[in-house]
Amino acid sequence: LVWAIWGVRISCIVSQLVVAGMCAFILFFSDPEPVRSRPRSRRVVYWSCFALCTVLEIAIGMFMGSFVDADILAAQWMVENQEALEVSVEKRTDGTTVTSNVEYGLEYPNSYLDVYRTQDSDVSTPTLIYVHGGGYVFGDKLFGDPTSGDKGGFYVCLQTYLDAGYNIVSIDYAHPPAYRYPTPVIQLSEAVRYLRAHANELGLNMSNVVFAAGSAGGNIADQYVLTQVDADYAS
Repeated sequence: LVWAIWGVRISCIVSQLVVAGMCAFILFFSDPEPVRSRPRSRRVVYWSCFALCTVLEIAIGMFMGSFVDADILAAQWMVENQEALEVSVEKRTDGTTVTSNVEYGLEYPNSYLDVYRTQDSDVSTPTLIYVHGGGYVFGDKLFGDPTSGDKGGFYVCLQTYLDAGYNIVSIDYAHPPAYRYPTPVIQLSEAVRYLRAHANELGLNMSNVVFAAGSAGGNIADQYVLTQVDADYAS
């Protein structure tokens, strides 16, 4: 995996250096005056421009390679997370009951969700469904977006939602390149149908539901809600 990523990066950098070399060739030889006869100040300008172009092209190559890196890493993540997860129930020290790894669908991988029920939960407690971010290719229901550090993970907002009086459902969904958009939207729809069908079993109020999300998850949640209120868009 590491060699594949660096191979992609190097190939992107080389391709960009070729472009830089062509630009330098045009820059040097478009001037009819012989190179050695040119004023020193002009040669300094030429070499400075070449160095700047080279740095910019390397940066562009790394940037281009990062997109392919994401696909490679996401594919590896998918392979490592294909195994079925076991449902577990635990009670946290704050009284929250956590039901983990509930399978809500069978068609797509990563079709699991976690349920967090507050200590004072009853039939009237509203339900908040959380969709994690991660640029559509990273992240999970437990930690959220791994690229956002300590500012965008699921646990950053979990306690806030619990303190506000919500039972929380955090869902997983499949990632590219194996499963592309709008697969996550379809999976969110499957998750909601599952929650409605098993509301009593999970102790959830599915007549009072709100959605929350991080980054890419916000787009997924928005798209799902829009399909529920706009039949033309859904079709």
